[in-house]
Amino acid sequence: MKVFNYNPLKYYGYSFFSTKKSFGVFRAISESKLFEIFSTLLIYTNFIVLCIDRYPILSSELRNLNRADFALTILFAIEIFIRVNYC
Repeated sequence: MKVFNYNPLKYYGYSFFSTKKSFGVFRAISESKLFEIFSTLLIYTNFIVLCIDRYPILSSELRNLNRADFALTILFAIEIFIRVNYC
């Protein structure tokens, strides 16, 4: 019977576990109260932007809403990146 030899996952010469330890900054950020307030404000801002959308809408308003939606999507992605690297 062959026994599986466990070796840590290697990615370009770096161990997954040693790389995860270097993300201590993200842990400090994600545990801060200011980050929680920022995340909540992002959610409320996204709610307001989604509520502003209507039919019919001017092309300039639609362009501004699309820009706001894109910016909020990028900010949400950064937030998730910080939270996932903390876990």
